[in-house]
Amino acid sequence: MHDALWNYGECLRLDEHFDAQYGHEAQMQTELPIINMSAYTENFAGTLAVASLCERVITIDTSYFHLYGAAGLPTWLLLCEKCDWRNSW
Repeated sequence: MHDALWNYGECLRLDEHFDAQYGHEAQMQTELPIINMSAYTENFAGTLAVASLCERVITIDTSYFHLYGAAGLPTWLLLCEKCDWRNSW
């Protein structure tokens, strides 16, 4: 999935990319030049602080989508085609 986002186009060509994952996924190695911010994202407050430094946020988690939206941050929510019924309009 990272490769598809990385090659999406001009809208994603920023100077730096940050990864706010935590837990086991945060320890996974990547070949992409992404800065691991997992040390700062163990709770909503830390994650919001990291996200507030970004030009835009891309997430698959609706709880973070709502958090960032409430804070007025530009956020993209990625959902699969067969998403949860509460997210399909």
